[in-house]
Amino acid sequence: MMKSDSGQPAGVQSESSKSALSPLPPVVPKTAENAIVEYTKPATLLGDDEDLEVKLRGIIENVPVSVSNTSGSSAGSGSGDFHQYRQMRRKEQDRLSRMEADYQKRKEMV
Repeated sequence: MMKSDSGQPAGVQSESSKSALSPLPPVVPKTAENAIVEYTKPATLLGDDEDLEVKLRGIIENVPVSVSNTSGSSAGSGSGDFHQYRQMRRKEQDRLSRMEADYQKRKEMV
């Protein structure tokens, strides 16, 4: 059986080492009185159109615009650039057609 430096079996602490450990701080129950941030109910819902406009404005202002697959000015067009261009063009056309279909569906509902 292995013994520690104090002569106790391994894993057993003496009374002096137990008292050297500081106790954990008391746990305070979380209530409204001691909360860091109080919960507030959301404001009354706006109309659907106004709500969508607010969301869209927030997205446009907060989401950064990233441009990918750009080629530098010092490099010529490689053999893969045409395929990347076609793929980006196809994705953009699909996106525009989905937007147009969504617009037509919303227009018919009104």
